[in-house]
Amino acid sequence: MRILLVLCFSPLLLLGQQGSITENFWSQKKARIGLSYSSDHSPNDPYTWQANNIVAVIQRDLVLELNIGLQPFKNINILRTQLLIGYNQTNFDKGFKDSWLLQNWNGNGFEETIGYNSWQLGLGMQVEPFAKKIISPYFSGHLLLAIPSHIHYELSQASGGLDFPGYREVNGGGRVSPGFKVDTGLRLLPFKHFCFTFGVYYIEQDVLVDWPTFSGRNHEKVLLALENTGVRMSLQYSW
Repeated sequence: MRILLVLCFSPLLLLGQQGSITENFWSQKKARIGLSYSSDHSPNDPYTWQANNIVAVIQRDLVLELNIGLQPFKNINILRTQLLIGYNQTNFDKGFKDSWLLQNWNGNGFEETIGYNSWQLGLGMQVEPFAKKIISPYFSGHLLLAIPSHIHYELSQASGGLDFPGYREVNGGGRVSPGFKVDTGLRLLPFKHFCFTFGVYYIEQDVLVDWPTFSGRNHEKVLLALENTGVRMSLQYSW
């Protein structure tokens, strides 16, 4: 009879243990979750040199990301892992007349329109030297992956011909694009469960495509370049 009672109530005991294990895990990992805003510095020229080719520069608006952080080791509170999840939209409508770089390059005048949307994933580490203090500097680095969800490209040239078509249009053909970001700043804990950070960053990431070669405008598999600095703010809830 006792054995039968133990078998009947064992699932309830396991559920109780599972709940305590889960609660213990999160309390030990000291989780933080919240939102971060990033704003890139505006480039002086909408194009840049890259590997002997001229590439359009990403000009992003405010970037909003979900920011999840954990303390991986209970006894090392200065080290945190971070996961970033965001969705970026980029619209580029520039060309020959907008760029000093292109006007001093021996090429054909043209206008380009690029629409690029992607999911941005980032995985990295953050170090807070004074983790137990209300205010601490922080240093972090992230590996990035941009997963394209939409690519639309148009090019128009006034002087079209056999070798230089006057109009081209491409949809799709995007590839998963790696990159990295490093940033530093201040972390504040003004209240028990809230964490605020403010800092500056440098980001580098190319938007890769798998397209055929275009006569007169060869992208060399890189559609857009992101090599920029900016400012970042984050507000997270911690427990």
